Amino acid sequence: IGMGFFSLEEEAEILQTSLERVHYETIIRTSGNYLQLGVIVPYQSKDQLDAILLSIRRNFVSDAKIETLSYVVE
Repeated sequence: IGMGFFSLEEEAEILQTSLERVHYETIIRTSGNYLQLGVIVPYQSKDQLDAILLSIRRNFVSDAKIETLSYVVE
């Protein structure tokens, strides 16, 4: 789930720390002149992923969005 782009590393790290405090796995990668912060979300169903996204939007970043969707049915 994409959380946003940051020009300052400190800003990305503040949000990263908040997310990790509640046990979300995060990743920061360079995107041009910016840092992009994302949350890695394991999920079992699309409904579960939607619930996680809603929670992140309510508690952290209101415009967070799904960046990559890998949905496997076994």
